Amino acid sequence: MKKHILRWLSAAIAALMLIAPATVLPATAEAVEVTTHVLPAGDAELLVGYPLPGTTAVSDGFVNGQLPVLYSDGQKLGNTDFCYSRLGSDEQKMYCALDDMMLQYVAGEDFRDKDYSASDCVMFTAVCNGISLSSDKLMLVLSAYLYDNPQYYWVSNSFGYSVDTNSALQLLVDPYFYEAVARAAANYAISTTESIWLAELDKYDSDYDKVRVLHNIICEKTDYAYNSSGQPETAKWAHSIYGVLGGMGAVCDGYSKTFQYLLNKQGIDTACIAGTAYSAGGTSLGGHSWNAVRLDGSYYTIDLTWDDIGDVPEFDKSKFGYCIYDYFCTQYSAFSTTHKPYPTTGIGCYVTLSSDTFSDSTDHEYYRVYNGYMEDVTQEKLGTFAGAAVDSRPDSLIFIANSSQDMFGMLLTCLGSDESIRLSSDLYGYVMIVRRERLHADVPAAPEFMSATPSSLTLRSTEGYEYSLDKTAWQTSPTFTGLTAGQTVRLYQRVARGSDNYASEASEALEFVVPTADIAAPALISAAPMLGSNISMLFDVDKSSVENYQNVSMLVSFRGEDILLKDYVDLSSSGVDSLRFCFDGIVAKTMADSITAVAVCELGESVYYGSPIQLSIKDYCMFQLNNSTDSKLRTLCADLLNYGAASQKYFKYNTEALANADMTSEHQAFATSAEPVLTSRLALMTELESPKVSFVSAMLNLRNSVGVACVFRSEVDVGLLSFEIWIDSDNDSIKDEAEVQTIAAGSVAFEDYNLGGEDCKLLYIDGIAAGCMRSDIYVTAYAGEEAVSRQLRYSIESYAAAMSGKSGTLAELCKALMKYSDAVLAYSGN
Repeated sequence: MKKHILRWLSAAIAALMLIAPATVLPATAEAVEVTTHVLPAGDAELLVGYPLPGTTAVSDGFVNGQLPVLYSDGQKLGNTDFCYSRLGSDEQKMYCALDDMMLQYVAGEDFRDKDYSASDCVMFTAVCNGISLSSDKLMLVLSAYLYDNPQYYWVSNSFGYSVDTNSALQLLVDPYFYEAVARAAANYAISTTESIWLAELDKYDSDYDKVRVLHNIICEKTDYAYNSSGQPETAKWAHSIYGVLGGMGAVCDGYSKTFQYLLNKQGIDTACIAGTAYSAGGTSLGGHSWNAVRLDGSYYTIDLTWDDIGDVPEFDKSKFGYCIYDYFCTQYSAFSTTHKPYPTTGIGCYVTLSSDTFSDSTDHEYYRVYNGYMEDVTQEKLGTFAGAAVDSRPDSLIFIANSSQDMFGMLLTCLGSDESIRLSSDLYGYVMIVRRERLHADVPAAPEFMSATPSSLTLRSTEGYEYSLDKTAWQTSPTFTGLTAGQTVRLYQRVARGSDNYASEASEALEFVVPTADIAAPALISAAPMLGSNISMLFDVDKSSVENYQNVSMLVSFRGEDILLKDYVDLSSSGVDSLRFCFDGIVAKTMADSITAVAVCELGESVYYGSPIQLSIKDYCMFQLNNSTDSKLRTLCADLLNYGAASQKYFKYNTEALANADMTSEHQAFATSAEPVLTSRLALMTELESPKVSFVSAMLNLRNSVGVACVFRSEVDVGLLSFEIWIDSDNDSIKDEAEVQTIAAGSVAFEDYNLGGEDCKLLYIDGIAAGCMRSDIYVTAYAGEEAVSRQLRYSIESYAAAMSGKSGTLAELCKALMKYSDAVLAYSGN
């Protein structure tokens, strides 16, 4: 049954109530052949039974004389026992016999492959030997079974039974699902939609949120099903999970069975309740179906069909939603004025429900949970009430329920919105839906651990954030108490709801094992660049802060990448109680880019993060320019910033934030002003009568660290070539072993290069230290042990000398590089 409970007050449109005249009938007493299929002509689903003229026992439903386990792994996962638990002992045995046969059937070939017909539509017969149940009791068992198991959507409403000394139930396939291909198509449609909807529910931890979100999804995605005559659809699909999950629509028991089916899959005990619906004035509206959901140990009633707004003229669902919450965990004494379950007496096929089956608490009523119930709110309290309603809502729509509209106008002013709809409610008087758009905050990263004791834990506090253990209860304090040593907890953070933004979605979880002894976050105590060589950043971790951890590392975030540094140097031998990590990869043009570093430790299977440090090479240099008394260090920092800015200009990289942009005239006074004296060192040093490898050019390479690119052509397969590289770093013209490196044959793929129309190759020599810009670099090619080239002599200074007197950003970059290099030499005393 579909009932539109909403009325437009402005247009005075009466609520439309569409009720199907349906009752639930007991089994007939006359024995007939089980070939007739009687379908219900209304909204509530009917069970029409026929006695079997003669039944052969198929299965007694027992295993080794014992009652089968109701929830065997892989068989009935997630199904409620709401009805089963309310049956008598013999009825439960028949129920289990039925379940045993059903499980065999759905696993067999007949379900997958067999096409049925009107004369051959019996799926199976379940028999309980020695149990004699009346036709009413057998109908009760079958009704209980099908209401506990909505996944068996293809079962016909007609059935056969035997009330002999051995009770039997014979189940038939519904005509709509005679063909195996129809069952397969339905299964595919159900499983496809189910996976999407369950994935959405998996985003929420609390049962209440899962129930709320699924309520909204079904109302949004499902249209109430009418037949061509405008009456509620009577076809089997409309009364099943197939109608909803297959996207065709459904009547009330399709809504409620789907709600039950998916929530049970989420581990939330949910049942379908069948009964009679009544108007607010007490008039019977016919058969109806709704749900009972177990929350915090009690069953609360929910009616999705009546909460679905449906087709109300001029109601903009895209703005004001697809559902309300009049019948969402409503206090049962109020809910039961319009919803009365069928009694067993006189009906014959529904379980008995005691008067206290459903909770009369208002603790889970939607409007109360989200501060949307306006009871005795005075004008003075309106602001506080409005703020509470806004702060507790998970989205842009605010629902306010009250018996009077008197305060609604002033409430809208407090809410700061002029978009609203006022609707009539049978239970609450009126419901006002207010649309109040806000900014949607981005989801933050997982929270960061700070410290812990065997009973508490503290996260890093961020202004405007709040924290949670379960994504349901949120707190502004980053400290959680009442924990137990060894307990595994999952912690979340989110951007808190503000005056102009919604609360963000919860972050990824930080999984934490509560320690047995006090621990603190690993402490990163200092960071400084290493300027004497290529530009690097050094990070020192307080060794005493990580003694109780395992696998200490450093997580560095730079230019959108996360780099995990695992290697460190223990400085204890030099009298410093710290571990030093070194981060390479900083090139001149990135001096103004921020680097974030955080110490990372492991303890067992948990990962802990320290306090992050964020700085840049520019930050360091500006600090030294402002605070150091060492004139050589100030010159070094000033020249480095000018070098960085020149590199940014040449590469056109982030020129809106140049490395030297914050330098004052006082700072610039420390920079080298004199032009560097430059000499070219380019030469071919050794004679070779017939060189097979010829160096034809050499260039400055600034793609990564400072380096040289040597251009050569070769008559030898380049895969057989090796190269000896000698960088005379101390400028004494003596080849020390530490100054020589070898590029082994086959270890690199030489890059193609076209020079003046001639095909050549490039040899890269990277990582030339800042103090070696004037040092000679000697390169010789070998094929095996034989030198096959003349020795090339070159230097960075040689390239800079070639650019002397020229204009442009490259010339300025070369000049700045040499000034920086000379400043490094001066600072180091060379």
